[in-house]
Amino acid sequence: MNPLLFQAHPLLYLTVDLPVNPASHTPQDAATLILIYLSINLIWSGGLLVAVNKAVGFTLPYPFAYLMAFWKVI
Repeated sequence: MNPLLFQAHPLLYLTVDLPVNPASHTPQDAATLILIYLSINLIWSGGLLVAVNKAVGFTLPYPFAYLMAFWKVI
């Protein structure tokens, strides 16, 4: 593979380019990125609930699991 022809995934590109070059993006781009990461966090927190339940044997409250998964996504 030629590294000069490599194209980054659009989500990765927007995640990196938004803080570096905010003038070239609209507020809708930032809102879309935030909503995408919050949606991904819903899946991560569900997986975290299952993993903690299997590993330790108790269930976390969902808001606590969501916050823990949020720190993992960021």
